[in-house]
Amino acid sequence: MLAFLILASFLASAYGKIGDDCLVTSECDPGECCQILQKYTFGFVHSTVTLSNPFNNKTCQRYDLMGEDCDPFDKMSGLCGCEPGSMCSGQDVLTSSLHGRATLPPTPAPGYTRIYTCVVDEAAAHTG
Repeated sequence: MLAFLILASFLASAYGKIGDDCLVTSECDPGECCQILQKYTFGFVHSTVTLSNPFNNKTCQRYDLMGEDCDPFDKMSGLCGCEPGSMCSGQDVLTSSLHGRATLPPTPAPGYTRIYTCVVDEAAAHTG
C-alpha cells in the first residue's frame, strides 16, 4: 500500500499545474506551455503587464484554445498563445456585432474592426 501511495504521489507531481515554476513545456500539464514572465508584454488583447523578472522565471500557463480570443503577438512576447496545431488569425467584422470584445487596431475599414481568434493552422495540419 505504501508503494502505491508513493507511486501515486510521484505521478501527481510529474506535471506542473498552472502557475508552477518550469524550465520546459514538458514539465507542464497537457494543454499548457512553459511561459516566460517578461518585463513587458507587447500584446493588446490580454493587456498583461508583468513586473520586472530579472531571473527570467517561467511558469506553466494555459494555451488559448480553438475559437478563443487571442493576440497575434503572444508567441513573440514569450506567452503561450494558441494551442499547438492552431494559429491566431484575424477576421474583419462589423463593429456593431462585437458586443464589447477586445480588438486590435487599426480598424480595417469604416464600420469594421479586426478580431483575432485561434483557428486550425492549415499549414501545420498538412505537415503532420
